Amino acid sequence: MSSWIYYALNLPYQTSKQWINNCKFIMLENLSINLLDIGALIVLLMGSLIGLALGFVRAGLFVASWSGAGLATLFGLPSVRYFARQHIEDKFFADLCTGVTIFLLTLIALFLLSSLVGGWVRDSRLNALDRSLGMVAGTATSVFLLTGAFLIMENILPGDKRLEIVKEAKSLPIVIASARFLSEALPKNLEHLGTGSIERTADQAKKVLEKGVYDRLVRPDPLNSLNEDRAGYDKKERNNLERAIDLFNNRSQ
Repeated sequence: MSSWIYYALNLPYQTSKQWINNCKFIMLENLSINLLDIGALIVLLMGSLIGLALGFVRAGLFVASWSGAGLATLFGLPSVRYFARQHIEDKFFADLCTGVTIFLLTLIALFLLSSLVGGWVRDSRLNALDRSLGMVAGTATSVFLLTGAFLIMENILPGDKRLEIVKEAKSLPIVIASARFLSEALPKNLEHLGTGSIERTADQAKKVLEKGVYDRLVRPDPLNSLNEDRAGYDKKERNNLERAIDLFNNRSQ
């Protein structure tokens, strides 16, 4: 009797579990989506729900303030960095100070404007519209996050080096289109942030190092050659000489 009761109580659980597994199989097989697509859908759904719960005033304008401050920094830095470089010798530190200043000033101004607009909307009867716009803003933020993650991944694993799960993702064309739009919207002086920049930088550094070793061994410093106390080449110089000889032989072939 107890076994029948146990079976009756566990039947709904087993049935629901089997139904969920069948749904997963049907979803993955018929729709041909993988885990990356599911993750992208979850990110979009979470962004939409958060935006719907908070509303456009609290969510959309908050994101817009940070995005506006970032865009103001990107587009304003090339025009303002000249004044900072007149007072700061280090160009990197001058650009850093200029960028931080532009970002903070713009962010404070946008926060004040958002507070004024938010107070006006709370006192009005636009609650439904506010939540609808919040859902749109949350979805747009999720798309922006996915696009930024794709651009970072493209700098690390560009082109044919992508993982198989990325190549097979059905959401990849949409993300690529969004990334292309974002890349075209960036200023031209930031085009080095595009795909493959890390690989190009590594190739350039390798060429510079090889050229430096080759020039040093082919045209040595005459001051060092006059040093009579040196008994011969040390281990480091012998290794450099061997690499230079191999490089010269490869270029000759």
